[in-house]
Amino acid sequence: MGTYDKLFEKFNLNKDEEELLNASKTATIADANQIKTISEIYLSKTIEQSVHRMIASNETLEKSNEQYNNKIVGLTKALVFVGVMQVIATIAQVIVAILG
Repeated sequence: MGTYDKLFEKFNLNKDEEELLNASKTATIADANQIKTISEIYLSKTIEQSVHRMIASNETLEKSNEQYNNKIVGLTKALVFVGVMQVIATIAQVIVAILG
């Protein structure tokens, strides 16, 4: 097992990645350049896809947070209404007690 094999042990490579790594060990300079180019394209496309998935996830999260915020505002208004009604009821009880 070579030094590079030890470096890649922790990454749990799939079959295609292992084949690419093995091909790079026996490659000529042209082959090595092609493998490097393929790897860089693969990496950039993987990152691009991850970014798109993250953006979609954030958009979903934003919609969810907006719905949550709207519900919290509605519940807060309901609590304020209940508080105002309790104040009105208390004032009415005081007036009845004074006049009664």
